Amino acid sequence: MSRRSETFRRGEPPSHEKAVAFVVDFTMENWKRIFLTRPSFYAPYNYMFSDKFVKENKLQYYIHEYDFGALVGDDPQLVVEIGAVGDDSRHQLPHKSQLINDGIAEKNIRENHPYSRFLRINKEDAMDRDHLEHLLCRY
Repeated sequence: MSRRSETFRRGEPPSHEKAVAFVVDFTMENWKRIFLTRPSFYAPYNYMFSDKFVKENKLQYYIHEYDFGALVGDDPQLVVEIGAVGDDSRHQLPHKSQLINDGIAEKNIRENHPYSRFLRINKEDAMDRDHLEHLLCRY
């Protein structure tokens, strides 16, 4: 019998990577319509939680990997997570620990970067150019 740590774990399905790439490409192509200043783009965007946030939320990890982040300096302007309840990602009710992790990651951005935009986009919507324009673009 193998222990969980020794078993193969499936990552996100290929549709997830494709959706992330589509959102990143769209954002980079349309940055002038989304941001006032050109940001740096990171996919994935690794964020290190503060000691205070880790302690308050009783976490056993310090780093969260968001799917995509656009930063000006050290300040995130836009943070995107692809996958929501209803698509074929791990963001489903049977994956309760993933849903809890998603909530903590969203809480971190909303509390520590209140001027940042945090978006959780369903994979199908992430592949829809019109939807992204409506969601992201200022004009």
